[in-house]
Amino acid sequence: MPFEYVYQNLLKLAGLPSTNDKEELVLECLKNKTFQKTMKYALSQGWTYSIREVPYHKVPLELESADELFEFLEYLREKGSANETDKNQLSRLSSASLATLYVVNCITQKDIKCGVGVKTINKIKPKTCHLVPYQRCSSEEKIGNVQYPALIQKKADSMFSYALPFKEKDVFLTRGGQFYDVLSATLQKELKTLIDGKEVLVGECQVLDEQYINVLPRKAGNGILNSIIQGTATQEQMERVIYDVWDIIPYDAFLEQSYKVNIVHRFNTLQEREKRIRGDAVQVIPYEYVSSEQEARDFYAKMRSMGYEGAILKNFNDHWKFNTSPMQIKLKNQSVAEFEIIDAYYGEKNGRFADLLGGITIRSACGKIVSNCGGGFSDKERKLGVDWWKEQIGKIAGIKFESVIEDKTTRETYKLYSPQFDEIRNDKIEADTLEYCLEISTGKRT
Repeated sequence: MPFEYVYQNLLKLAGLPSTNDKEELVLECLKNKTFQKTMKYALSQGWTYSIREVPYHKVPLELESADELFEFLEYLREKGSANETDKNQLSRLSSASLATLYVVNCITQKDIKCGVGVKTINKIKPKTCHLVPYQRCSSEEKIGNVQYPALIQKKADSMFSYALPFKEKDVFLTRGGQFYDVLSATLQKELKTLIDGKEVLVGECQVLDEQYINVLPRKAGNGILNSIIQGTATQEQMERVIYDVWDIIPYDAFLEQSYKVNIVHRFNTLQEREKRIRGDAVQVIPYEYVSSEQEARDFYAKMRSMGYEGAILKNFNDHWKFNTSPMQIKLKNQSVAEFEIIDAYYGEKNGRFADLLGGITIRSACGKIVSNCGGGFSDKERKLGVDWWKEQIGKIAGIKFESVIEDKTTRETYKLYSPQFDEIRNDKIEADTLEYCLEISTGKRT
């Protein structure tokens, strides 16, 4: 039967306790085209089929090949809905064997039930699964790439979401591939007014307070947005959702993951389109055109003074692409503190740094911060090797970081958000404390 190989190996993977053993088996299984396609249809972000539970059918259809079933899943994906005839047909196709039924339910439920996810599949065989395209920003170290005049925008800090207003339902798409709807007539009307044809808006959803005046803090707002995704939000909560938008991409280009039109043209399009709407629920994100780095930093300082996280500086000629753009620079609050090196580790297996330094583990003087730090190392520093870095245990390292956050793996310590290695401080013998790190990153004392 077409899916017997897939079924047997999914069970084998589920029974393997070791990540390395799972990866070795996946490497072998991906040589099989049916297994590879199963991973693609099950784990690709944003690929849904409008049917979650596929029951056994007493009158099954015989499958000539696995492609017959994949073609029907593709039909459901493109259609974006499923009527009773569709559900019956999928049930009959899936009931060709118990193995087939098991595999199809893994696909429709987006869970292959063996402890292997999309990152593992794409790491072993790149581009096997579709990932939602997303253009990341470079760190402030690349600010020299920007030519002036340039565009600078407030850095979004709520729930990043693409908006696809041409769709009849599930208009919003998260970076993680979750589709969701916000049932607000005002929001939906303004989104549809903003586009011409099949276009994708790039922005973030936020939630206003109960007085419809101020935007809720990130944690509270995202809690409501998550309840919307889960289908448990109230209508009143959905009416408080607003959308800040900063880019617009044709849908075809979005699917191709590249749009070779510069940011100024795209942003001007948004500004012109914004005139069509009142802007109660949808608005262009705060921005300025700047003629120097100093003006950019002045805008950043203004955003920080207003309680926002920072700013994004964009070169006029930057195109949209699924990559880390060297022409979009993230200006964020970054602090530097000293920590004791307590361990060193290799990079991920099959990754670029598999045999080199992956990072170091660091600890604050009070022991209340324990964090891995895998960023900021030069290739030369990584090539020194894990053994060399283990010899540095006990020394003090300067670490750049954005904030101190709770470590969800333990109730006893905190960790650093976005830590970057700066240098070994041979002139220091003491690390900094949690209190100091909180003070320099937030201005507050514990």
